[in-house]
Amino acid sequence: DVRVLMHHLEFGRSSSTGGLLAASLGCPLWVRGHREHDAALARLAAAEDRLVVVLWPSEDALLPEEVVARAGGRPVTVVALDATWANARRMGRKVPEDLPRVRLPPGSSIRGGDRSLLYPVRKYRGDVEGNGRASTLEAVAQLLLMLGEDQAVCAGLLDNLNIKVESCVAAGRVREGGRC
Repeated sequence: DVRVLMHHLEFGRSSSTGGLLAASLGCPLWVRGHREHDAALARLAAAEDRLVVVLWPSEDALLPEEVVARAGGRPVTVVALDATWANARRMGRKVPEDLPRVRLPPGSSIRGGDRSLLYPVRKYRGDVEGNGRASTLEAVAQLLLMLGEDQAVCAGLLDNLNIKVESCVAAGRVREGGRC
């Protein structure tokens, strides 16, 4: 179960993968700062029938196997932050602190390579080889797989992302610096 919590500046941005993730999974997409969406997040955070975790790579974040153990058979709901790195960091401070954070283990990649699938259309600063950068969709697909989601569902997410990237490239929407 996934909820996408999107920064308002990401909403409608073609390089954002949160909207594609929500559409692909049929899950809610909430915009941070929207009163109704913030209230929905607060209600979810208070739920006792499930374990709610925030996908965020902090040093004290749980690993997927720790999430499974902590859930104790309850369903797990993942809140995926969709924003630029800086905006996601700020957004993460606004998410209820009592929600555990979960991170992917170092070196884990559902993509089978070092580069994000968005590499052809997204601008990255610094070293892009082997830096572990992943889009929101890629990170969620990897986490869901590690939490026991069907491999076909996770592969379908990546297929949808590949279609998006290929469409941007085919349409010539790759701007200087790699942004679609």
